[in-house]
Amino acid sequence: MLGAFLTEQLLDELFLTLAPQIAGRDSATARPGLVEGHLFAPEHPLWGTLVSVKRGGSHLFLRYAFPTSKLA
Repeated sequence: MLGAFLTEQLLDELFLTLAPQIAGRDSATARPGLVEGHLFAPEHPLWGTLVSVKRGGSHLFLRYAFPTSKLA
C-alpha cells in the first residue's frame, strides 16, 4: 500500500525509526520490504527532505517530507 501512495504522490510525510538491530535476508526466507510491488530507483528515485531527527536511547526517530501531487 505504501508503494501505491508513493506512486500517486499522496504521501506528504514519512516517519522512520532506526533501531540498532541488524536483520538480514536469505533466499529461503520471504520477508517484505518497506515498499513492495513498485520500482522507483534508479529511473524514478523518490527523495524526501529530512524534517527532524530525535533520539530515544539507541533509537533514531526520523521525519521526512515528500512533495505531493496537487490532486489532494
